[in-house]
Amino acid sequence: MFQILKFLSSVFTAQHKSHNVVEFVLFLWHTEDLLRSLELSEERVRQELISTQAVTEEDRDRLSEWYLKLLKEMKRDGLQKSGHLEETEEILSELFFLHDSLLDALKDAEYKKLWLSAEPHMKELQIKSKSLSINPIELILTGLYGASVIRAQGKELSKETEQAIATFSFLLNHLGRRYKEYKSGKMN
Repeated sequence: MFQILKFLSSVFTAQHKSHNVVEFVLFLWHTEDLLRSLELSEERVRQELISTQAVTEEDRDRLSEWYLKLLKEMKRDGLQKSGHLEETEEILSELFFLHDSLLDALKDAEYKKLWLSAEPHMKELQIKSKSLSINPIELILTGLYGASVIRAQGKELSKETEQAIATFSFLLNHLGRRYKEYKSGKMN
């Protein structure tokens, strides 16, 4: 029924998060929605998600452990209908802090240029989605996630939306690189 993304095995470790944090957040959001579609049911996760994968028994056990851990966290935190895992929220906070730091304290000229290109599209998305209280980085990630869902449904995006998504992608690509530097202690 469901196909697991090729990079799933690296998600079980911090390796993927440190490699591409933006992709990691989007993957976690996808996983949250996937688990919600299975009604946070351990039985359905085992039957419809884990047992259908053509992987070794060891990898199947790792998959099971990982999915069931997330499922329990979602139940514990009341995320049956909406919301994000604590780990995701922490990453979003770090990304927003880094965003502000790149613009204000670090005066990253390339990031500022990318932000000025993406900001009008972000504001338009903010108005359309009525998400006035959400931080701009989470909003931009939400826009990217929404676009990926629309594409997965086989629908096309308007040219304007494609342009907005492109500016978001460039911005988040730079932010992700700087996040990796920040986490590895190599940020200057």
